[in-house]
Amino acid sequence: MDQIKETLQPIVEALSKPVLGPITGWPILLVILYVLYTNIAEFMFPSLKIRASHILVKTKEECEEIKKKLDTETFAELAMKHSICPSGKKGGSLGEFGPGQMVSEFDSVCFSPESKVGKVYGPVKTQFGYHLILITHKPEPKDKKKKE
Repeated sequence: MDQIKETLQPIVEALSKPVLGPITGWPILLVILYVLYTNIAEFMFPSLKIRASHILVKTKEECEEIKKKLDTETFAELAMKHSICPSGKKGGSLGEFGPGQMVSEFDSVCFSPESKVGKVYGPVKTQFGYHLILITHKPEPKDKKKKE
């Protein structure tokens, strides 16, 4: 135990000294650890990011009606007309995101091994309303790449 104390003592002393004016190294270390913690999935699994678009409406019925219109209009057109999310202005595009960046119900659809690029999923109920979700990019599983 004494050896651990001796090893850590210089680190503790360095972190206790002012670094930026009155700010010691401790809060800076905490900020660094927080940033690493909140982005660990991105650092460890960068290939898990996907891209998706969605249409958000208030009711399940409205969501189902919009889904029927996909035969005659594009997803982006319908998103611009009907979505109550600001992303509707961009055709529903949410850009690229990783696991845990969306609400759990949304993530479970997007990151399911069964979900496919180009297929529309929904209605999916979340705290925000009802979504139609279109996955526009999803990395292939590693075992699938090896077989080809």
